Amino acid sequence: MSKSADEENFDKMRSAYDACLDEDEIKNIGVEPLLRVLEKIKKTFPIDSKGSLHTTKDVLLLLARYGVTGLVTTGAGADDKDPNTVVVSVGAPWSFGLPSKERYEDKNLVEKYRGVTLEVLKALYPDQDTISFSRIIDLEKKLAAASPSEEDREDVTAGYMMLPFLGHSLIVP
Repeated sequence: MSKSADEENFDKMRSAYDACLDEDEIKNIGVEPLLRVLEKIKKTFPIDSKGSLHTTKDVLLLLARYGVTGLVTTGAGADDKDPNTVVVSVGAPWSFGLPSKERYEDKNLVEKYRGVTLEVLKALYPDQDTISFSRIIDLEKKLAAASPSEEDREDVTAGYMMLPFLGHSLIVP
C-alpha cells in the first residue's frame, strides 16, 4: 500500500526535525555546509568583468534560492484598494539583519549584534580584515535608517503610488 501525499510530507518533516536534533552529527559536520554555500556565492559574484563568467543576475538568482533578498523587494498580490486586481509591489526589504529598523536605534543591541557578527565571521574567515566585517553592520544601520518604518509599511495608503506598467498596475509602497 502506498502512502498518501500527506503521510509522505509528514515523514519528510519528521526527518528534517530529527536531523536538527542530532546534535552530535551537527557538531561533527561543523561549518562545512555553510562554507560551501558561501564559496558558491563568492565564485558566482562578478567582481570584475574580466575574471567572471557570471552576471549580477546570476548572483541575485543564487541568493534568492537561499532566501536572501536584495535591497529592493518585489512581489505580486491583491491590490489593497481593489482586491479583484492583482498588482506588482516594489519596496524595501522587511529587515537587514536585526528583525526591524527600530532595533538599529538601540546602541547596546547594535554593539552586541556587531560583536556576535564579528565573532562568527572571524571564525569563518580568520585571514580576513575584521574592519570590513564591522562595516557590514554600519551599512545595515544606514539601510535600516533609509527604509520605511513598520507603521508606514503596514499602512496600505502610505506612499501608495500607482504607476502604469505594461497595461497593468505597479504599486510602490
